[in-house]
Amino acid sequence: MQMDIWYDLVIRELVDGNDAAAKLREDAETVQAPEPDPEEEEPASR
Repeated sequence: MQMDIWYDLVIRELVDGNDAAAKLREDAETVQAPEPDPEEEEPASR
């Protein structure tokens, strides 16, 4: 299944000429999880 997705991205990149695969890679690299707010953390000892 993963190979099919990779293959599809490569074909889109070659055929469409719009580098869709590079855009998806860039998006994946720039997305970061938000840092937890220390005030909202529950105390560990309950």
